[in-house]
Amino acid sequence: MRDLGKRFRSKVMPGSTGPVRLGQMWYQWGGVWRSVTSLYQEAFNGIPDQTAFSPSNYQTSRGDYCWDDTHQGPPWTSGGPFSKVSVIFPEKQVIGEGIYERPGVPFPLYAFGWLYAQWRGGFQLKNIETWDLMKPYYGNISYLLNTSTDLNSWGPGAWAATAPRMEAASAFVALRESKDLPRMLQTSASGFRDTWNALGGNGMSASMAPKKAADHFLNHEFGWLPFLSDLGKFKSAFDNTAAYMSRMGHGNGQWKVYRRTLVDETAWHTIHEGDEWVVNPENNFMTSHLCGGQPPKLKVSERISTLITSSGSFKWFKPDHDMTSAGYNGPLATLGRQMTMYGARISPSNVWRSTPWTWLIDWGLNVGQNIDRVTEYLQDGVECKYLYVMAHDIRTLRFEQILQMPNGPLTLTYDRVIEIKQRQSINNPFGLGPQGNFGPLRLAILAALGVSGRSPGLRVGA
Repeated sequence: MRDLGKRFRSKVMPGSTGPVRLGQMWYQWGGVWRSVTSLYQEAFNGIPDQTAFSPSNYQTSRGDYCWDDTHQGPPWTSGGPFSKVSVIFPEKQVIGEGIYERPGVPFPLYAFGWLYAQWRGGFQLKNIETWDLMKPYYGNISYLLNTSTDLNSWGPGAWAATAPRMEAASAFVALRESKDLPRMLQTSASGFRDTWNALGGNGMSASMAPKKAADHFLNHEFGWLPFLSDLGKFKSAFDNTAAYMSRMGHGNGQWKVYRRTLVDETAWHTIHEGDEWVVNPENNFMTSHLCGGQPPKLKVSERISTLITSSGSFKWFKPDHDMTSAGYNGPLATLGRQMTMYGARISPSNVWRSTPWTWLIDWGLNVGQNIDRVTEYLQDGVECKYLYVMAHDIRTLRFEQILQMPNGPLTLTYDRVIEIKQRQSINNPFGLGPQGNFGPLRLAILAALGVSGRSPGLRVGA
């Protein structure tokens, strides 16, 4: 259940009302270009044409809806759940302004016969809020909140990404997995042999047989990727030893704010395509004359941009990193710092990662993250003052109207923006909830395991 806070506030800002002048029709009569109004005034002794320009009563607005809590202050030292939905309609957007005509083709005008005609002006999106297709995006705040990011499931993941990390490498797990190195080399050598035979040897190769392909795929994902990753971490830790020791020493026992980006992704998808006419003006001149009877094209797309970040205040205390201690430079403290940095210490987390098939359990349940929390508390003295997860969802509803004008297609683009901001306090870093659907890589690994029938290594970079 989404926690929306106890206080609700809203602010709706209606747009200005009344007609919007989009443009005017012009005709060539007597060798002179004249507006519809002047044409009728000259022919009918000053009687104006009330349809000289295309009015639009489209009303725009912006609505802001906010749920939050009140807190004691100042100073304000705590926060609570926060949700805000903003629905933004641009103010009477008129675009595509220009002069449009079909040269050499006259248009029938009542009482004047056939005249050359022009449209001098632009176009505006109609009032589309009444469309069934668009209703979820306008005014249905419950729908918007229920389809936005749910922060309640981010507890263990946000803590794991934000909390300070003591280890810069994973020597304990790497040593445990080193027994798989001969088998990794054997599988890779077998692949090279099969490729050589296919190129110039006996012309027959089993390198792409299902079991062979599965073996090579697993060897890559479970063997070489973690192995090379470990080598990179060891080198980075060695090159940055001085910086690591300084950071750990000066930060020992000190509160520090950590900020992390958890998700930053953007995706477009099409939600409707058709031949509706959704812009003003829409009349016989536009459809049959300027567009030559060709139907318009409409594409409605949605752009979903999601940014999830975390911010937390943490501190840790490890005696080995206490620079005020008399034994700081002693051999035991120095060895302890080195073992922590390279991840060579015995800890519940390292024992769990070194146990076969625990990676598969962690794909379904976040047992490993819970064990990490125990390790942080017992061995590293990690404490948390506060941890918040923030989500910023921006939905852009884009209407693209394509009109087949004489000089080529005219594309008119209109955006409607919905912005959702949320904040949630993380009070419990533990949990055994599901870790979401398996992605394509994980499904491929499970399929390869079924084909290969072999026991993989201990870790996988998925």
